[in-house]
Amino acid sequence: MSELKSHNWMFVQQKVYLKVSPEQFQEILENSGAEKWAYIFHDKDEGVEPHFHVILHYKNASRVSTVANLFKDDEERVQRWDARWNNACGYLIHMTKNSAEDGRYPYDISEVTANFDYAEKISQIQKRVSGTKNITKVIEQYGNHEITRQELELKIGDAELAKNHVWISRIEDLNAKREHEKFLREFEGKAQETIWLWGSAGVGKSCYADYLTRNNETAKLGSSRDYFQDYHGENYVILNDLRPDEFSFADLLRITDPYQHDKSAPRRYHDLKLNLKMLVITTPYSPEDFYDYCRVKSYKIDTFKQLSRRIHAIHITPEFMKQVMPEEFQDNEWLGFD
Repeated sequence: MSELKSHNWMFVQQKVYLKVSPEQFQEILENSGAEKWAYIFHDKDEGVEPHFHVILHYKNASRVSTVANLFKDDEERVQRWDARWNNACGYLIHMTKNSAEDGRYPYDISEVTANFDYAEKISQIQKRVSGTKNITKVIEQYGNHEITRQELELKIGDAELAKNHVWISRIEDLNAKREHEKFLREFEGKAQETIWLWGSAGVGKSCYADYLTRNNETAKLGSSRDYFQDYHGENYVILNDLRPDEFSFADLLRITDPYQHDKSAPRRYHDLKLNLKMLVITTPYSPEDFYDYCRVKSYKIDTFKQLSRRIHAIHITPEFMKQVMPEEFQDNEWLGFD
């Protein structure tokens, strides 16, 4: 079996069992080949014999025997601290979380001898830990519904969102489950409304969709890769510019079913529970044309009638928009944006 190697090591030994004099430590460490090193004498730990801690960081991984030989001691006295140099530095003065929880004596920075600016290193670690605590607090506020998703994003930024993606996603999954269960209880026996707005580009489909949902918190979705990636449990949803090749017909029937409320949105990674009261679809296709071009497994089973009885279709034209939203017209020209 190959010998243990690492970039970071800690040597620990009681004072009475040292094979070399503590006065030799600095000379030994300066000639050790370690890029960084530091040591401290612990003599204030309750119930523990006085002992030394020595930490070493090598640019290139070093063998455990190499570190043990520096102090003419056994390899059992040397601990590997892979990728934990900051933790090793903090442990010298018992600044780590476990040390604090165990009630270890907090040593002063001045008691540490090092070949680098140890005080500055501890200052950097403390700032990072403080920042981490703040991030944790903000995410906990989000989990407790004290702040919104938008506020979370503003407070912690994209980098921390990515770093804490698993935790945040788990919170959202649990919250979504509870919200969906509440929705099912409150909306039982009521019908979801699906409005199909179709027409050529630029006639005002999206504007009219906004008008229909204007008094409600609404998810406006539109992506050929993952339509529901920005859905967060809203009761009102606008699917903008839907195309036949972006949904299977079975998925379309599922999300437009007026009385089956326990349903999920098709997503790339995992399906998401929907709490739909109103679904507004905008598309260039009439329902009949959409069906003709859609992915249908069996035309005998999945008929157009199944879709038509689920939706209220409206053909959006300049004439229609002029009637329902006359303030958006000037000199018979449509001023809105689609």
